[in-house]
Amino acid sequence: MDFEDLFDEDVVNRGYGYFMEGRVMNFKMTDKLITAQVLGTHKYDVEIHISHNHIVDMECNCYYGDKCKHMAAVLSYFDEHYSGNITLDSELNKYKKEIDHTIQYFSDRDGFISFHQARNFIGNIQNIISYDVGTLMDNRDYLEAFELTAYIFDRIYNVDMDDSVGGKIEIAEECVSIWKEIIDAADERTKDKMYQWLENYIETSCSDFNGYVEEILDEYFW
Repeated sequence: MDFEDLFDEDVVNRGYGYFMEGRVMNFKMTDKLITAQVLGTHKYDVEIHISHNHIVDMECNCYYGDKCKHMAAVLSYFDEHYSGNITLDSELNKYKKEIDHTIQYFSDRDGFISFHQARNFIGNIQNIISYDVGTLMDNRDYLEAFELTAYIFDRIYNVDMDDSVGGKIEIAEECVSIWKEIIDAADERTKDKMYQWLENYIETSCSDFNGYVEEILDEYFW
């Protein structure tokens, strides 16, 4: 399991050292939770929360608290004894879950977003685009930025809502604008991935958003 990127290199090394010294005790795992104790200056309790085979949160009661060597020690123990049966949740998946949760929050029990909720809903999606996609763009994570905006583009079209305010079109146009920025800055691998997704969208979707996708394909790929 690749967890090293979550921690500073020194923390990974110290955590692995703790594991090798046999300091990880009382290791227990269910489908939703890993718990263990790690012997350091004191005995520290570590919890690692799992959802759908991904690690989504970690806690330790040491003074450091966040991404500490005790967590790294427990993950090293897991890696050695269970050899990759679960994986870490990526930032991209977390962003996608944020989209899903936003849709669910503004929907009624029948899954419909009313006129009175629509403007706030669209505003929240725009904030996500501004912050989450903006962060990916600032970090030059262009493929992830495209994958997130493509996810938003597809999800927004399929949301059941009163769109009298034209919010879906606003979101679609924002996504297209970002796609153009990505194409201007990205490498060929990213552009190839984009082309594959856009072509597949045209071939498999009969939506009012097809025109936006065709615009990108016409301007940059066809």
